[in-house]
Amino acid sequence: MRLILLLVLFSFLSVYASGQSSFLKKLNSPPDSSYIASYKNDLVVRLYTSRKYMGQQLIDGSLNKKLNYLPSNNYLVGLV
Repeated sequence: MRLILLLVLFSFLSVYASGQSSFLKKLNSPPDSSYIASYKNDLVVRLYTSRKYMGQQLIDGSLNKKLNYLPSNNYLVGLV
């Protein structure tokens, strides 16, 4: 029974492997110029912003003191 199952499995795998050659040819075909444009001579600038909103609070129970940390500058700006 196992032998028959293995033969059937290998026959399906061989059919699948032979079908991959046509699939790989489609992957290596040149891109369609009506859908894909080249921007290799253009400068692309991205501006990222972020906001720091997380604060920390440390509490010392034995001394009955609190330490609050809040970010001094809430906004970050990045240029890539």
